[in-house]
Amino acid sequence: MANTAGSAANLLVGVDGSLSALDAAVWAAREAERRSVTVRLVHIVDPGEAEIELGPWSQRRILKYRESRAVDLLAEAQLEVAAACPEVAVETSWVTGPQRFSSTTATDGRRRCRQLRGADNATEWAFEEAALRGADLTAVFSCGELPGSLADPEAQPRWWPEYQAQQQELLNQRIARWSARHPEVVAHCAVTTGRTAWALMRYAHEAQLIVVGSRGRSEFVGSVLGSTSHALIHHAPCPVMIVPSSASANRSGQP
Repeated sequence: MANTAGSAANLLVGVDGSLSALDAAVWAAREAERRSVTVRLVHIVDPGEAEIELGPWSQRRILKYRESRAVDLLAEAQLEVAAACPEVAVETSWVTGPQRFSSTTATDGRRRCRQLRGADNATEWAFEEAALRGADLTAVFSCGELPGSLADPEAQPRWWPEYQAQQQELLNQRIARWSARHPEVVAHCAVTTGRTAWALMRYAHEAQLIVVGSRGRSEFVGSVLGSTSHALIHHAPCPVMIVPSSASANRSGQP
């Protein structure tokens, strides 16, 4: 296998040899099968700090070993994909550079597609994904953390029931516009409380996919994802789709 970029693939999967990366590759293959597109498996060969510690000759040997390992990891992932989705076209490649990103677990979606949050782009993608899967959709809006405990009626703010009803009506109206464009999708709306990521995860256990919007970088330097996206990636029990504000859904399934 040559170390080439290859042709542009529709679904890109990072492979690092972990079981979660293999799960992600198989999940992506099933998504590619739905969309009739190609999967591209990529492994990053990290040169590390060997040149500083061991000298350039040792660096070359270590890099050669890691490149050979990359070929083996990609071949293993390709076999997993072929076994799960033999009709899906698969490309493989490796590149040399720092491993700034790590793969995350993606599970086989056999449950209902449930959630969306954020701007209209995320809403559009959520409806497209629900339609693609023939699944229901639940739009979730969190009002944030409230004083007291909503589990105890005596501790609830007096204004909460009226405020919740107002937010429910606004959410219903917003989602109704998208439901008119996607009559094949059964949509539900839920208004809840708490930090956004954890509020969403309360609805995630029966989900095929969580769809969230991203407005760009967080307060952490160099991070292109916000705190909600990070929390969902690390803790959600199902795959997570993060839709940037500039993305627009289309039937090919590509941002």
